[in-house]
Amino acid sequence: PRRNPRNPPTVHYSAPMQQSLASSSSSLVSSLVRWAVVGLYPLVTYAPQFRDVSGFSSGTCLIGVLLSVVKAAAWIVHPVEVCELVASVALLVSHLVLLDAIARKRRRQKTRQTRGPKNSAQFGSHAKKLLRAWLGGRRDTAWDLWRKLRKSFWLWDDLAPYVEVVVLFSLLVLCVSLVAVRSFSRASYGRALGFIVAVLDASLSVPQLVENRRRGSTGALSFRLVAFWLLRDLARVYDRRHEKKNNAATTLLVLVRLGCDLAVMAQVFLFSPTSASTGDRGGGDPERGDDRGNDDDDAAQLRTDDEDDDDDDATSTTSTAQQS
Repeated sequence: PRRNPRNPPTVHYSAPMQQSLASSSSSLVSSLVRWAVVGLYPLVTYAPQFRDVSGFSSGTCLIGVLLSVVKAAAWIVHPVEVCELVASVALLVSHLVLLDAIARKRRRQKTRQTRGPKNSAQFGSHAKKLLRAWLGGRRDTAWDLWRKLRKSFWLWDDLAPYVEVVVLFSLLVLCVSLVAVRSFSRASYGRALGFIVAVLDASLSVPQLVENRRRGSTGALSFRLVAFWLLRDLARVYDRRHEKKNNAATTLLVLVRLGCDLAVMAQVFLFSPTSASTGDRGGGDPERGDDRGNDDDDAAQLRTDDEDDDDDDATSTTSTAQQS
């Protein structure tokens, strides 16, 4: 019989096909949620700190940059999910934005060091002088140059040196990865990179913890940032608990990170118990840029560094005169 084209036949799906369509739609939704949570987590975590970086440790940015580069290398060696690579890139961008804000704050308040290299070009020149002095047998001069390099590293007042360090470290990791993949098995090198990632991740909040303890204040450290840290730690502890193949070393590092973040949160409440509810605490008013307490600490630290440099110069001059 002829069928009426205006009334097409109704398609009836079988039960297995309906279950397959439901499972595919649910997997798509879970993938989108995972992309949103994992890929955008770094930006959401550090966005509250973009407004004011007073009290935020640049050492945390250093570890975050190293962590993002090593995570990207681990993904290239052993690809898993693309959202993990997106999360590494987002983490790198977040820390570069924070470093740019820290560098602008140093330029504005002129709290950079008065001695030692101020940018990457001067840093490279000092490194060459150190190498020549060490190879030439002038150990005292080499030691003095090393102290100045150590004190001025990662304390620049411009974003360009930080970007150069990131590029150089990325090229170094790439070269080492190419050599390691050819010399060792890809699985072994991937496990080694995974362990390095776990160690860097466990130590991410350690510089902030030390900086808060040294200052006796948390400045404008965002309460929401630390809260996001703790939420991620608790989620990772939950995942480790329900994971079939549980690595004891990785679990220990996760617990170390949780303990450090809890200590930072305790410092937030200890140093500023009334401002935790407002989302940002501090040794000054973020709206007025009032961080005089932090500036005093910076000035005192710089005076101490200058005095140490003067003592080093005097010691170096005396040793040179004695050798003459």
